[in-house]
Amino acid sequence: CKTSDEAARAEMAPFLAQLTAAVIQRTSDSTVIPITPIPPGGCKDHGNPAALVEDPLVNPACSKTEGCFFCDKLAIHADEDDATKLMSCRSVLLRLPAGDSDTSKATRVFTVVIARIEALLAEIQRLAHDRYERARTAVEAGNLHPFWARKLQQLHLLGMLRPQG
Repeated sequence: CKTSDEAARAEMAPFLAQLTAAVIQRTSDSTVIPITPIPPGGCKDHGNPAALVEDPLVNPACSKTEGCFFCDKLAIHADEDDATKLMSCRSVLLRLPAGDSDTSKATRVFTVVIARIEALLAEIQRLAHDRYERARTAVEAGNLHPFWARKLQQLHLLGMLRPQG
């Protein structure tokens, strides 16, 4: 059976609740915590992942990009670079074939990660509309962030992408 809307909302709510804490604006203030660049954005304490919620769908791990979306150390700047990273990540994920089952854990993880990316991008768009639009235009033109462009190429060479059509 498919997951109910209420169950899906209950799983996503904790991740979406951390939205404004994850999206930060760049400032010239020297007291800002250093952020380590990572594929989906930045990390406030790389190497020390901590779950956003108890019993997450994916355990946060610095070695797995999808784990970053479940970590309370994820930091996204409201700028063109991080918007490009998130849009590129979403673009690559959406080119992967769908899971075998609507109830599979992989499908739930995929759904929550995409929802988290969409929410983060909406917050960037709200805080920095012009930067968001420049990133959107670039990604839609095929100019993915270099990490995600390489990942897409690897997936293509491995034959792991959904046929375009």
